[in-house]
Amino acid sequence: MTSLSSSARLGGAPVAHSSPPCPVDALAVVARRLALADDLSVLLAELPKVAPLVVAGAEHVSVTLIDKGRITATSAGDDVARRWASCQQQTGEGPTIDALRGETGIVVVPDLAGDQRWSRWRALLAQEWPGAPGGALLALRLDAGRGQQATLTLHSRRPRSFDRGATSAATALSIHASIAMATVAKHDNLRVALESRDTIGQAKGILMERLRVTADEAFDLLVGASQRTNRKLRDIAEQLTTTGELVAERVPHT
Repeated sequence: MTSLSSSARLGGAPVAHSSPPCPVDALAVVARRLALADDLSVLLAELPKVAPLVVAGAEHVSVTLIDKGRITATSAGDDVARRWASCQQQTGEGPTIDALRGETGIVVVPDLAGDQRWSRWRALLAQEWPGAPGGALLALRLDAGRGQQATLTLHSRRPRSFDRGATSAATALSIHASIAMATVAKHDNLRVALESRDTIGQAKGILMERLRVTADEAFDLLVGASQRTNRKLRDIAEQLTTTGELVAERVPHT
């Protein structure tokens, strides 16, 4: 599991963890900040810092990224949030996991001390973190795009902190975060597609010059190498452009 630094800044401005102003105004500011992120790691690092601006009572925040059912990264605002996430990752259960898998995409724990769910998670907490703070916990599913999902988890040391207003604000934040993640994923996909096209074009040019073949024949050579080796066409082209070698390089019969 990769731990993402929480020190990233958008626009160079730090975020103050003060009591949230009007949730609508705060959400508008945060939405603009999230929209500036052009990289998923920056976006994940930013969320734990801006969430307390929107959700009243949120003290410790983490974002857990899930890819194909496996936790691949956790971005935590502080050590408390990081340890909450780590214990859930180790046991494979907890409110963060349930928010991801449940139909509603949201889990509210009004009072951790009195909640009897997730026995393995609670047992690990008692064993490895006997001084774990109680309070309330709120977990919401995010759509990170590219087949990835994420969960935004907020913790308050005060039980029953997340009332209807706080839950609504957190839900609105999760929607904006999901939109930002999908936008980043779309840009990443476009960038990869453009890079792939350029790489394949370069590889075709190499084969055309080296083997005196047409553009279509060069492309067929790349496709044939891809099929024979069960590798992506872009990988075959990249190998050719970086090493000058093409797997089973052959000149087509004319």
